[in-house]
Amino acid sequence: MTEQFILRNARIVGPDREFEGSVSISNGFIAEVLEGSQEAGLDLNGDYLLPGFVDVHTDHFEKHAMPRSGVMWNLTSALCSHDAAMIATGTTTVFDSLLAGGAGNKTRRELLVPAVKALDAAREHGLLKADHFLHIRCDIVETKSIELFEKLVDNANLKFVTIIDDLPAREAPARAAKVHEKRRGLPNGTLAIPFGPTADEDFDTAIARRERITELCQQREIVVANHDDTKASHVEHAASLGATVSEFPLTMEAVEAARNHNQKIICGAPNLVRGKSHNGMVAVSDIVRANMLDVLCSDYVPSSLLQAIFLLRTDDFGWSLPKAVALATREPAKLFGLDDRGAIEKGLCADLVRVQIVDRMPVVHTVWKAGQIVFTQRSKVQRSDTN
Repeated sequence: MTEQFILRNARIVGPDREFEGSVSISNGFIAEVLEGSQEAGLDLNGDYLLPGFVDVHTDHFEKHAMPRSGVMWNLTSALCSHDAAMIATGTTTVFDSLLAGGAGNKTRRELLVPAVKALDAAREHGLLKADHFLHIRCDIVETKSIELFEKLVDNANLKFVTIIDDLPAREAPARAAKVHEKRRGLPNGTLAIPFGPTADEDFDTAIARRERITELCQQREIVVANHDDTKASHVEHAASLGATVSEFPLTMEAVEAARNHNQKIICGAPNLVRGKSHNGMVAVSDIVRANMLDVLCSDYVPSSLLQAIFLLRTDDFGWSLPKAVALATREPAKLFGLDDRGAIEKGLCADLVRVQIVDRMPVVHTVWKAGQIVFTQRSKVQRSDTN
């Protein structure tokens, strides 16, 4: 059965400009994008129409799976709740970020393999509204990270791998101690310098694990990133091994080095919305103003993507809405080879988000995944000026 319909009277955010128009949808794909008014179709009353977001780093599945320290929730239930929450924020393509290793957390260490099995089963049973891909973050300090990663490297949904390198020699002693105090659940200032590895760690073999993980990814054309770089030397080492992405660089030195090595730079939207880093490092707003941000992700707040996009179009930044939207749609789709989505263009998937402005805040009204409504806000709201 052919499914065709029109969304009309929308403020369409296209790849290069926004305009009043309509989108014709047929069998889950965008059939036409038309300017001007149309007489037939669902009237969006001038609301924004955006592409569905492509969120390449969210920790939210972990938060549903481990709602309290030491508590593991039923993974199917956790995943369905996570999926619903992501869809409600306008995210139609999700990269679920899970740890190989645990950064000192035993529960996180044990989550990876069961969580991936739950994801695969949920897809098979049609439980998920969004498309879910896998993003594995490899804690190379932990000895079992390579064993865990090798179990999953051939998973068909693995698109992204990030190297987490917390070797003490990588940082100044005080910062290294602070990082490892957090890993061990110790109060600040209590870890004596120098310090050795825990029973789950091995500092001497960490680089060999990094090299093996990167090699396995390159053989499979999986995108590799470095995580939390602070120095140019961190970027240079990662780039020499084949990392093409810098994820969450923590200083402008690292940002500039990443750009010099032609790495794509991914930053978290919560940092941009809050106006500062939660750990006192570089503000994403500074990276934006230096014109070196390539991709935004939600990190730990799924709703932050939409807020960050509309923040960028304010006078504080002066971006056009199409340019801002691309950070969470077209650019991540291109980076990870998802050529069938990321923009409102003829022939692409009809992954769409209707956005209203309520009390000067962007709010998701309706989400379509492959032309099907998967979320809608049916309550009547008093809208404010959209400009």
